[in-house]
Amino acid sequence: MTTLPTVVHGYRDDPKGRGERGFTLVELLIVVTILPLVIGAISMGLVSVLSLQSRVSNRLSGSGDLETVDATFVKDIQSATTITTEATSPPECGTTGTQLLGLVWSDGQSAVSYVSVPMTNGTTNYSLERTYCTFGDFATPARTTVISYDLSGSQSAPSICAPTYSSCSSSLLPPTAAATIAAVVFSIYVPMSSAPYTMVASPRAGGDTVGGTPTGNSMVPPLTLLGSGCGVLGVGNGTLSINVNGGTANGNLGIDSTCADGAVNLANEGNIDAATILAPDPSTTTILTSGNPGNIPPLFGWTAPPDPFSGLVAPQAPPSTSPGSCTRTEEEHSVTYTCSPGYYATNVYDGTSAGFANNSTVIFTGGGNYYFAQDLSLPNGSTTTFGTGAYIFGATDSGAFTTGTNGITVYGDNALLYAPSGWIQFQNNSIVDLVPPSNWLGPNGSVIASHKVTVWDGGVCGSYAASSLCSAGVVALGNNATQTNAFGGIYVPGGGVIDSQNATIDTDFIIASWASFLNGLNLTIGSS
Repeated sequence: MTTLPTVVHGYRDDPKGRGERGFTLVELLIVVTILPLVIGAISMGLVSVLSLQSRVSNRLSGSGDLETVDATFVKDIQSATTITTEATSPPECGTTGTQLLGLVWSDGQSAVSYVSVPMTNGTTNYSLERTYCTFGDFATPARTTVISYDLSGSQSAPSICAPTYSSCSSSLLPPTAAATIAAVVFSIYVPMSSAPYTMVASPRAGGDTVGGTPTGNSMVPPLTLLGSGCGVLGVGNGTLSINVNGGTANGNLGIDSTCADGAVNLANEGNIDAATILAPDPSTTTILTSGNPGNIPPLFGWTAPPDPFSGLVAPQAPPSTSPGSCTRTEEEHSVTYTCSPGYYATNVYDGTSAGFANNSTVIFTGGGNYYFAQDLSLPNGSTTTFGTGAYIFGATDSGAFTTGTNGITVYGDNALLYAPSGWIQFQNNSIVDLVPPSNWLGPNGSVIASHKVTVWDGGVCGSYAASSLCSAGVVALGNNATQTNAFGGIYVPGGGVIDSQNATIDTDFIIASWASFLNGLNLTIGSS
């Protein structure tokens, strides 16, 4: 007999123990309530991840662009001889946008501008662009690079630090010589960034250092004239070229004069090849020209630094109780004098004759200081070598140290030539090759760092106009005199440097009260 399933309350029993019951109304309500919350949370998470990915990508892209321009920015600042944060219109390079930073490079033919340019796409935002001009055409950029497509509309100009990094100011500056600027700080603001991206660079021209910066002032141009009167510089019939760091005509000439009657006199095809002429007040400083003058660099304002070597200690003269001596040796057709350090009371060096014979060889062995109580005159046609040490010329007249008038070759290896008051003269057809000492002996045997001074005249010789009557404080080069490979400097704080005719000077720096470079001069400063 077959037994049929029993039906209870309208449900059929499941032989496997499973019922056919569905969801209750409460269960359905719970599912309908929770499921949208879960799906919404998942959706919000996905949207957040995608949004974060976009922002991170933008930030990485922007950071890469800024790091790239950071390298360019540093080189731009290092190459600049003129810098401005003035929002000129048109900018230094190009005609579009608002200039935040304008630069003219040391060649005088290239300019770079960092410009904020508005972009309107429904709303106005800004891009930061770098424009580059060359060949002296500052109106038409040769190349434009977009640094950032998302620049804050409140982007400010860079800060200028002068004369030290701690003295940064955000005030706008007109075109200013890089020599007066310690650093440029450019903070780029983009709307989504939490902090600005900051770039810092220092002008190489602003680092026209002189002799290791003994006073900590790195703003001293390689040719600095400390005189405040008129005629502190005269250039005629020749070229004055100021070069630094291997460049050409990229160094600066600094003068402390505000003379309206001619602080600089440029005449008769006189030519100044330099990046800038710096003067305390360009509006009252006059450059006089006559005849057919050559190039005149732009004139910019600066605050003339104090004499960087004012604290330099003079070498100590050996006492009269420590005399030096010279021995004379003769070979066929040649005479050689070999002299030791010490005190020389007279100009009788070999004990038999006054002075040295013409066309001889003179060797100062070095190893200590020399003092010449009377004039030291090197003979015509001679070759003289100054060994390591300081050479002090005690005479107070124009012949304290002088070379022959018919050609002489002077070599110096770690040697300082020092005249407390008299002239130092390299006369006609002289060839001078001097390497400065790393130090010299000062009072009580102390060691004094030289800071690359090779020729030092401590005398006082008034103004340029009175120089022909002055018997002290002058370094003079005669006709066709040549100073080559002199990787040191000339320092005449109370007097001047004179070139007579056709002289060639190659030196690291000249600091003097005034200078006169005339008649075929070829002067190169800062060659090393």
